[in-house]
Amino acid sequence: MAYQQTERTRRVSELIRREIADILMRDVDHAGLGLVSLTAVTVSRDLRNATVFFTTLDGDEAAVEVGRELNELKGFIRKQLGRRVRLKRLPDLVFRFDDSISRGMALSRLIESVKPDDSRDPNDD
Repeated sequence: MAYQQTERTRRVSELIRREIADILMRDVDHAGLGLVSLTAVTVSRDLRNATVFFTTLDGDEAAVEVGRELNELKGFIRKQLGRRVRLKRLPDLVFRFDDSISRGMALSRLIESVKPDDSRDPNDD
């Protein structure tokens, strides 16, 4: 679900992304997560819901497991977030894998595969 971002929701989204990244780095055991990067957070206009997009260097296969673990940890993460930020309403968190990087890489490979061979001499025609 895509949310219409206002200046306020953009600021709240960035604040939440920074704080969750810090919580994951400092307060969560990394053994099961591997290397996780938060790419974006979208917050609903009423601040009731936040979708936290992540990616992992361990590949798309590991993303399912990482997503499951992050969603299991969301209560702990939300509690830590509540201690760090002052918001009237702290949003419910949902973690989703951001596959835009892998889709971009696949698109780049596809473009490279149909690109004309530049090695031939244009004067040979």
